[in-house]
Amino acid sequence: MEAAGLVSDCVRRGCVLALQAPTGFGKTIAVLYGLVLAGAPRSLYVVRTRNEMLRPFVEARRLGLIVSFHYSKRDMCPMVRGGVDHHDFWRNCALLRKRRMCPYYENTESTGARVVAGIVAGASSPFEAVEKLKDRGLCPYYALRKLGGLAPLHILTYPYVFSPVIRSLFLGEAGLGDYVLVIDESHSLVNVADLAEHSVSRTTLERAIAEIERYAPGLAGYAEALRRIIDAASRSVGGRGYRLLGKHVVLGELGDPGIWLDLSEDIRERKTRERGGDAVSVRVYTYSVALLLETLLDPVYELFVKGGGDRWVLAAKPVDPAPLVSGVFESARSIIMLSGTQPDPGYFRDVLGISRDILFVDVEERYGYVFPPENRFVAAATYVSSRYTRRSGEMYAKYADLVETAYRCLRRGVVLAVYPSYEFMLMVAQRIRVPDMYVETPRTRIDEVVEKALASEKLLVNAVAGGKLTEGVEITRGGESLVKIVVAAGVPYPSPDDYLEEVMKRLSERIGRERAWIHIYLDTAAVKTRQAIGRAQRSPGDRALIVLADNRYLDPRLRKRLRTHINTVAASPRQLRSIICRAAEYL
Repeated sequence: MEAAGLVSDCVRRGCVLALQAPTGFGKTIAVLYGLVLAGAPRSLYVVRTRNEMLRPFVEARRLGLIVSFHYSKRDMCPMVRGGVDHHDFWRNCALLRKRRMCPYYENTESTGARVVAGIVAGASSPFEAVEKLKDRGLCPYYALRKLGGLAPLHILTYPYVFSPVIRSLFLGEAGLGDYVLVIDESHSLVNVADLAEHSVSRTTLERAIAEIERYAPGLAGYAEALRRIIDAASRSVGGRGYRLLGKHVVLGELGDPGIWLDLSEDIRERKTRERGGDAVSVRVYTYSVALLLETLLDPVYELFVKGGGDRWVLAAKPVDPAPLVSGVFESARSIIMLSGTQPDPGYFRDVLGISRDILFVDVEERYGYVFPPENRFVAAATYVSSRYTRRSGEMYAKYADLVETAYRCLRRGVVLAVYPSYEFMLMVAQRIRVPDMYVETPRTRIDEVVEKALASEKLLVNAVAGGKLTEGVEITRGGESLVKIVVAAGVPYPSPDDYLEEVMKRLSERIGRERAWIHIYLDTAAVKTRQAIGRAQRSPGDRALIVLADNRYLDPRLRKRLRTHINTVAASPRQLRSIICRAAEYL
């Protein structure tokens, strides 16, 4: 109730509030009730993924609010078939609506907002509501748009706010000025540049060449220009992470994006006619090239090559995240940011360019502990380090032994070992010998990991910091967390590559290189580590052992940002084994 009062007061005054509280505090219901107390007529509640819509949807319904929501327009469409690119889908949808060829859209046009609200009110989740709307012959996306003036709360995924193109399409000229904006999991803003990345694979470029040769044979010069781009990118492939190619290479070869947009629309028309007018799943590879060119005209973007061999992509990525965020913060009426692991307040100002004053409230500092502090024991291991200069077969073996020790000392439950990168994780995991182990991959599904944990008496889960298994996932049974030990196997500093160097260069010009380094490296690592630690305590009764396995965790600057008390330090494997096995008796 006190937090709800804070939210209400902030909304009335039009301020920016950063509310930090662990899972179990009740951030969602506190904020929603605060909006009700403030009488906020129009609020946008943004979440990272569509699965995270469920909690605010359910809690808002408990408060009796009419709710609207939107996630990927393509994924909500009843007509889409196949793996059409989401950029193509927006164009295809517009074409079908213009030609009055979508029966779902036509039905929606003649359906009133109250009817839509009634259908949504009868659903237990956003996904059930989408299926109910489809069953009624309605387009879920445009049906929910009808609730704009009726619903005080709109739940959206991040791109609807932080992608300038999608925000403009969704909100129109009105923008954010009339809205209270709630940003869930706001620590994700440290990765906001990833949302704005536009990538084109080598395969897409090759298929664009084939499109031009088939549908526009008189423009062979454009196909040859794409071949020169492929050659230039192939020569840049290699090394770790993003390699700088330079936007001048592509812009110089391909020229005016408008010409490519016109070309892609001509190809779309021809492909649509070949399908007898069925445009919904048409894929136009040349359109991806046109969008890449448009993106690169923005001065905050630079062009990189990512990947190896023949499976590389061209990635247009903003090297300064401030323009993506600062405009949002300046225009919204009031902003409430929610996270259990807010970045250092200076990050919002220095990196994201937010000039509005931010009221930072840590509920445990203000109101007392949510979880008993004695239920968490933190040990630091100083004989290991994931620093690049110390990586070797011997160091990987030390980490493998450390993680095995945690697994063997634990009687039952889950050991979550979290690594700085996939590469580092695989080098350690291949040296681990335990009977029941899971290793995260890019294709990992959270539900399969939870299912495996529930079926195992004891499980070791190897995960990557900032990945699917450390961001908001809950592995619980009857409200109790099954994660008993978290091993932070190295400090998850960002991997140094050309992209990071470009970001550092831009940011250093604004705030100096030392402060830039602190924000980009220390703040990012602290947020990822705290997210991993948070997987172990999901309710007041949970007990957890945290092992910070890297001597750099004793750096005072990093410890300050971790906001985690270290109970003991182990300088050898023998010391740590004794600490882990004694602590595990209480888990």
